[in-house]
Amino acid sequence: MNPTISVLMPVWNRSRYLPQAIESVLAQTCADWELLVLDDGSTEDTRSVVTAYGDPRIHWLTAPHQGLVQTLNRGLALATGKFIARMDSDDICREDRFDVQLTFMKHHPDIDICGSFVNIIGGAGEPQWTYPQDHESIQAGLLFHNCLAHPTVFIRRETWNAGGFRYDPAFIHAEDYELWDRCAWSLRLAVIPENLVVYRMHENQVSTRHPGAQRASVKRLHERQLRRMRIPFTEDELELHCRLRDNVSQDARDQWIEKLVKHNDVMGTYSKEAFRRIAERLRLGQPAL
Repeated sequence: MNPTISVLMPVWNRSRYLPQAIESVLAQTCADWELLVLDDGSTEDTRSVVTAYGDPRIHWLTAPHQGLVQTLNRGLALATGKFIARMDSDDICREDRFDVQLTFMKHHPDIDICGSFVNIIGGAGEPQWTYPQDHESIQAGLLFHNCLAHPTVFIRRETWNAGGFRYDPAFIHAEDYELWDRCAWSLRLAVIPENLVVYRMHENQVSTRHPGAQRASVKRLHERQLRRMRIPFTEDELELHCRLRDNVSQDARDQWIEKLVKHNDVMGTYSKEAFRRIAERLRLGQPAL
């Protein structure tokens, strides 16, 4: 019989952290899962790390190196569970993560994707990342930044597959951000306000290794989002929008955010209440909630 949860864990040369990630899945209070360790052509001996556990629920699946987008899309095609949980090979799940998200989805049948807050280890900044929690706030928040932590998502596979959702290779290194923005217009999203995943910061992360490519993908996404709003904007305003969370002039930030709010009040692309709340928090330099 198919498991309740298919866990997709892509890995590429992460044997240093992989045992902790796998063991956090093994320690789950919910035992009805399959773990698909999607080896993207690692040059390290990932296979021996995975098979050493001897658990029939854990599957080592290898293919020549193609990158994260193709690896995740391959995993989506192989998943058989009623729900799909994402998990990175360098992160750690809280022991009741699956039970908490499974219970939430059962009690909220209208929600198709749920994420959570995360604890941070290995970083010099905030020890916790928080996000908007209801669909309207997440949808509006995505205009400004990625507010659904990739390794926390828990997906209802039936509605996901019905929409034909897959990661888009045109948005390399921001593929999850683009995907959530696309999903937000036909699926329902939510975030559980609990730290269900420990997110590891280290020097080999995408944002550290490929910052230029990531910024270019995010800029293309922001351009698409602004065109969806049907708001007129200049190249300078697009650049400003991409840097709103950086050290930009307060006056320039205030003027642009006010323009966005007034335009949304007229066009109603996003929930007016949620949009105004998130815009005000960003204007004050606070995270979108």
